[in-house]
Amino acid sequence: WTGRSAVMRWLLESCAADAGACNAFGCTPPMWSAQGAATVPDLELLRKHGAAFAAVNANGHSMLHKAAQRGRRDVCEWLLASAMRCEALGLSWRHAAP
Repeated sequence: WTGRSAVMRWLLESCAADAGACNAFGCTPPMWSAQGAATVPDLELLRKHGAAFAAVNANGHSMLHKAAQRGRRDVCEWLLASAMRCEALGLSWRHAAP
């Protein structure tokens, strides 16, 4: 989930990795990707495989929060544009809360 696109694709498509999984703190693959080196096409791949883009972890952080915290303007713009196009990412006011 850290920007290794070929490995992510292989895990999702060949090994049936669960894109909707989360760890004990409620962090999801999109959250890790948003704060790492993943690209927008990587995020689109996660969405295609059922990743939880609207999740909020135990600390109250969303994917948008993680992306903004790490200065990932490209990811923030993609998330907000997707929400504006009503692409069913499930984003709400909770995802923009400080």
